[in-house]
Amino acid sequence: MKKNKLCFFFALFFSIVFGLERPALFAQDASGGLPGESGGQSRTGIPSQLYAAAGTGPARKLSSDEAVELAIKNNLGLESARLNADAKKRQSSLSWNQFIPTTSVQGLVNRVNEKSVTIMGPGPRWTAQGQLSFELGLNLATFERIKNLRLEYENGILSYEQARAQTEKTVRQTYYDVIYQGEQIDILEQSFANIQRQAAMAGANYRAGLIPEVDFLRAQVAVEIFKPGLDQAKNGLKTLTANFAFILGLPTNTEFELEAAPEEISYLQLDVDELNAKAFYGNWDIASLRKNILVTQSGQWAQFYSNYTPSLFFTWDLTRSMVEPWENNLFNGSNWNPGGSLTIGVRFYLDRLLPFSQGAQGVKAIDDSIAVLNNRLAQLTQQTAMGVYSTVLSLEQIRSQAEAQKLTVNLAERSYELTEQAYRGGLRQLLDVQSAEQDLREARLNMLKQNTDYLKGILDLEYAIGVPFGTLEGRN
Repeated sequence: MKKNKLCFFFALFFSIVFGLERPALFAQDASGGLPGESGGQSRTGIPSQLYAAAGTGPARKLSSDEAVELAIKNNLGLESARLNADAKKRQSSLSWNQFIPTTSVQGLVNRVNEKSVTIMGPGPRWTAQGQLSFELGLNLATFERIKNLRLEYENGILSYEQARAQTEKTVRQTYYDVIYQGEQIDILEQSFANIQRQAAMAGANYRAGLIPEVDFLRAQVAVEIFKPGLDQAKNGLKTLTANFAFILGLPTNTEFELEAAPEEISYLQLDVDELNAKAFYGNWDIASLRKNILVTQSGQWAQFYSNYTPSLFFTWDLTRSMVEPWENNLFNGSNWNPGGSLTIGVRFYLDRLLPFSQGAQGVKAIDDSIAVLNNRLAQLTQQTAMGVYSTVLSLEQIRSQAEAQKLTVNLAERSYELTEQAYRGGLRQLLDVQSAEQDLREARLNMLKQNTDYLKGILDLEYAIGVPFGTLEGRN
């Protein structure tokens, strides 16, 4: 045991003093760099351009704008909103069909129980009759219903635009989430690799008699404890990527290659009062609720006109009749007696003047619905203002911490550089370099998380005030 210890210390001494080759445990990669460095990555292993998500096969390169275009084209939820808007457009464009008279045709055969007797003799027992009728009713409610269909169409367009904006926001935020979670897994994998190396060193030292068995076992336990968290994070990324593909209307096993998030972003000066003023008129939910109130009010006016204004109606009947059809030739036109009438009238419902009548209560029920909608609008306006205020506070907090986070990254980069120089000079072990590299990765990951949260917050803010995405950043 003593001989093994002396051999180990002699080897370490000569490697430091004379620059001899280090043991294999501390060897560099064949490329000449430190373990973990590879092509396409920076010295710290952070991807410089693209990040591949969910798989090792051929990946689909996709920018955030291209992802939005795919979602708008393929997303099933958005397609449902578009179909609904198209249906309401058709109904509005054909609203003039309320002026098409109701047209019906009927035929009947009539038999009397007792024949009538006149000075001309006994009357017929059987009579056949055919009738063609046209009926048209006009009321102020007719014109209000046409207006109501137009408002419904406008509401359908607004719903589609809201669904489109919601889809775009979801796509862009999920895009950032996939990038961040991929970077996080990269950090976890590097940490796991470091823990495995430490366990290997502990095993070598234990076999050399340099450490007790309990330290060796602790290193092995650390490896096993780390595995479930890493697997869970990988499964989370797969689920997130599958959900991202679903939003885009692609197969859930689609693999992506996404652009890296910007390392530095421009922080904005945000005015809460100005943003709330824009949200009051532009917020999607508020605008949709206002349009619903207009539709309901239009329906109330239609009900009011129907109840309390007279209706003008026209009826035109064309008839042909024949007596004793079983005894005459049905196909002889001279056997049919022509007839018909034109009726023009005015109708007014007196019962609806009673406040407790069904018609009057129908108007009152709609009035109650409008009151509920107005109250909901007031609540939604307050909630939106509070949401904008909360989002701005979060963004301002991120902005205030940006300098400190940037300083942390700079310090971690400097620490890594110095540790690497010391390692190449033989003054530090590889684990020291790996630990410094891990600190740098975590610092950059924290900055990426901060930037991701800021970009997602800007998207939330732009959606809340109802402006195109990129407006606050000056891209639109």
